[in-house]
Amino acid sequence: QIQTRRVVLTVSMAAAVSQVDGFAVVPVIHAEGMGEVFSGAVGGPLSVGSLTPIRNAMTLAAKDLHSSYAGLFRQVFARGFLGGFRGGSRPVLAAVPQFTAIGPVYLVVERQSGNTGLSMLAASVVESVCTFSAQRRNAQIQYNASRATASEMLVVEPLSRLAGPGFTCHVARNFFAMMGIR
Repeated sequence: QIQTRRVVLTVSMAAAVSQVDGFAVVPVIHAEGMGEVFSGAVGGPLSVGSLTPIRNAMTLAAKDLHSSYAGLFRQVFARGFLGGFRGGSRPVLAAVPQFTAIGPVYLVVERQSGNTGLSMLAASVVESVCTFSAQRRNAQIQYNASRATASEMLVVEPLSRLAGPGFTCHVARNFFAMMGIR
């Protein structure tokens, strides 16, 4: 005779099959967890997408020491309103796993280790793995768009390169931002 057992879990990430007492368990997503999934899958990309022109202006400011704040935004929007959002599609897509993974990763690590600092570090690393290559690519696209000749342009890195120069600083930025939340 086959015994079955149903375990109902609330999850905010993609459900995975696990084992409890030797039985295969497929988590069921409750309606209460759907708000977190919805906010991560929709709210995250909306906030990241709406901040693309500001991120593009900061990219230009890193190399342009002489332009004013208004001058930087004139460069960002030089090719029209939609030109200000240049390079933003990849960070928007990366925001879905970013915003849906941070909380659950933090909570799982905190539950397992009991260490808040380690939990913040783990969540920060996962967030950076999800977003670093897309944000780097966005910066390269915006920088290249403001150059007059091909010789001044940067080589655009592949999205498959999840880490590189600046990755540690990216993790540190996420860690310090999370300190304010947690």
